Parts: sequence; structure tokens; C-alpha cells
Amino acid sequence: MMRNQGQLTRAVCSLLFCLFTFFYVYSYQCDLIAYAQMVLSEGMTHFDRTVGALLITVALYIVHLFVYGLVRPHNRYIALTYFPSLLILTVFTDIPKNISEHFSFGAWLWVLPLLLLLFVGLVAFLRQWSARWQVSTSSFFHDAWVNLAIMAAMFFLVGWVSNGDELFHRQLRMERKVINGDYEAALEIDKQTAKREPAITQLAAFSLSQQAALGDRFFEYPVTNKSIAPNQPSLFFFVPQQVINLVRNAECCKDDYELTDLLLERRLNDFARKVKKCYNDSIMPKHYREALAIFNKSDDAKLLAQEEEEALKAEMEKAKKERRGKRSSKKSEKKGKSIHPLDSIMSERYRTYQLLLESSSDKKVVYNLSRKYFSNTYWHYYHFK
Repeated sequence: MMRNQGQLTRAVCSLLFCLFTFFYVYSYQCDLIAYAQMVLSEGMTHFDRTVGALLITVALYIVHLFVYGLVRPHNRYIALTYFPSLLILTVFTDIPKNISEHFSFGAWLWVLPLLLLLFVGLVAFLRQWSARWQVSTSSFFHDAWVNLAIMAAMFFLVGWVSNGDELFHRQLRMERKVINGDYEAALEIDKQTAKREPAITQLAAFSLSQQAALGDRFFEYPVTNKSIAPNQPSLFFFVPQQVINLVRNAECCKDDYELTDLLLERRLNDFARKVKKCYNDSIMPKHYREALAIFNKSDDAKLLAQEEEEALKAEMEKAKKERRGKRSSKKSEKKGKSIHPLDSIMSERYRTYQLLLESSSDKKVVYNLSRKYFSNTYWHYYHFK
């Protein structure tokens, strides 16, 4: 009877250990381990999350079997035989962010041996006391709860001690999605990230540029950067900085990157001058039209219109002198068309937004309303950066 109870308790603990280890590595720490493997192997090997999680689980379970064979524990503390395996898992997943700059086990060089010595001492103590424990009809349930509590405590310590930098994890996960070409999944991670770092925003810009959607969707995501231009040698872990720079300077993306940077810096005058050279009315992205809605209300818009009118007159005069005829004159008039008009829907929405800005003297109230109804617009960024 006692043997069957011990086997059942051990089976439950084994199942919990295997499930926790596999999904902990597969779902949470796979990118961190992949990054460490890439750095330590200098890019020569690749970590497969499914195979890697399975191999780590099997290897750590073998460690448990070895410890179990040495200890031969009482049913009441079978769960403790998983401690060395979970300790190794903790060391493997306590990987610092700067591992590419300097690799070191740090405090684990003395903490790991110390904890193993304490484990040996605890097991020796429990083996002496286990002779006094008597079997009763309720001992199985008591032992099961004790073991489950020990397993839960060890699982908690693994998650608490290992690297739990959520922003670091999110960036690694986002980079993995970008490398795999799953840009929408990368953008979804960005949308769920509360704290911001330049790398996160740059990865979002990269993902949008690959979908030709930088001008339509960039300000739908949280933005705190003053620029999406790389301002450090490397901000990324998996994605080479050279790839980001190459895409940014590519002919198909360069204009959108430059226009977005102008919007981030709120340089609407320079933006209005440049956007005319890149887009016509029919294909202008959403955020660019939103920016022009703000610009058209400014004094700079009147000055730009005057400059364009003078330039148009000069061009038409030149056309007359060259006797290009009526067709050329119309072509010049089309080319010199003034600031892009807005569609009626956006114009009406912008009027609503202006009413919102004037709806209350309490800036916090206005900000909350703007965030609720206009957080996916450039207008919200422009007024409430």
C-alpha cells in the first residue's frame, strides 16, 4: 500500500515537473536561451524551441532520476529530488542582457555549490526523521499536499530568480518574429508593450516598412522615440543592425522613414514640403494626411502656399516663353498644385478632434478622451506626446 502511494505521488510530481520545464522553456525562456546559444557559439548553432525544450526537459529529468537513486526519499519529500534539476534550469535561464559583451556565471559560482550542500544536508536530516513518520489511512493525501507545496515553491523560485526582464523578453520575441517574417505578430507584441525602448519602436517601423504601411499605421502603436533612425551602434540581439540600416536607406523605404522622422520631431513645415514630392493625393498614407490637417491650420501653410504660387507663376511664365502651348501650361499647373487637400471624412473627423481639444480646461480629461478615441492618429501624438 505504502509503495503504491509513493509511486502515485512520484508520478504526479514527475508529470508536473515535465510539464512545467517544457512549457517554461518553450513558451517563456526559449528566446533567451536561443540568444545565449547564438552568442556563445558565435552564430554557428541555432536553437529550435520545440526540440530544445524537449531535450532540456529530458536531460533535467535524467538528473532527477540520478538524485532519486542516491537519496531514496520518503514519500513525504519526493519533490525535493527535483531541486537539483530545477536549480540547473534556473542557472541556465538567469542569462544577463549583456552576455554578448561579457560572459560570466557571476554569483552562481559560489551560490550553486552552496545550495547543493544545503540540499545534501537537508536530505540527510530528513532521512533521519523519516523513520519516525508512521503510515496512516490519510498519509497519502497529506504526503501529496506536502509534495505539491514543495513543487509549487520551487517553480515559483525558478521564475523569480531567473531572468524575468519583461522588456528584454518582449524584444527578443519581437526580433524572432521579424526574422521569421511574421511582421503582424511582431507588431502585436509591440502594441502590448507598455514600456518603450528605441529598439522596440525601430522594430515596429521595420515591420511596417516591410508591409509598405509605415505612413498608414506607425502612430497606431505606442511611440516615445524622437526618431526611428539608429542612434547607437546596435540595439538588437538577433536582427543585425546592418539589415535595419539597409532597409531604411532602400529606395522603397527611404522617403517614408524620413517623413516619419519629420513627424516625430513635429517639423510639419519641412514635412509638408517633402511629402509633396513623394505622394499625390490619391495614394497619400493616412498619417501624412493627418499631419497636413494640422499644418493647413498654421501660418506656415499660408507662407508655403504663397511660395508655391510664386513658383507656379514663374514656371508658367517660363512655359510661355518657351511656347510650349496650352497642354504644357496645364501640366505645369497640375505639377504646381498646392498643399494636398484632405478627404471629407478625415476633415470632419479632424473638426471633431478640434472640438475635443476645446471641450474642457482640464488637460487630463482632454488627454483621456483623446487617448480613447484618437490614440491611433498622428493628432494624438502631436498634441500629447
